[in-house]
Amino acid sequence: MNPISFTFSAETTVSAQNFLMRIELMEYVLPVILANISKNSFLDIGAGPGYIAHPLSKYFKSTSVIDPNDKYLKLYKQYNFSIKIANFQDLEIKFLFDLILCSHVLYHVRRDKWAPFLEKIYESLEEGGKGLIGLI
Repeated sequence: MNPISFTFSAETTVSAQNFLMRIELMEYVLPVILANISKNSFLDIGAGPGYIAHPLSKYFKSTSVIDPNDKYLKLYKQYNFSIKIANFQDLEIKFLFDLILCSHVLYHVRRDKWAPFLEKIYESLEEGGKGLIGLI
C-alpha cells in the first residue's frame, strides 16, 4: 500500500471551517491533483449537499456520490451524478476512480475501522488515481 498523507486544518466556527475548507480544497485540487490524473471518473464519499462534488464534476466524464442520507437525492439527480445512498464501507465498489474525495467522513467511522476504510479507498483508485481525505 502506498503511504497516505493527511492534512489537518482548524478554524473557529463550523461555517468558517466548511467555507475555508472548500476554498483550500479547490485551490489545492485544481492546480495540483487535476493536472496529474485522468479525468474519467470522480467519487465523492459523503458528498452532503455537493458543495465540492458539483464544481469538481465539470472536470470529469462521470461523477459518483455516496452518502448515507437521502436528503440530497433530488439535488444529486439534478446534477446528473451516479448515486448510492449507503455507507461507503457497506458497499461493494465495482468501478475504479481517477479521483476519490472523502471529506468530513472519517470522524463518523470508528477509529479501529479507519485502516480498512482507507484501504478500500486505495483499492478503488485507478492506477495513477488520487485519493484526498479531509478532516477538520
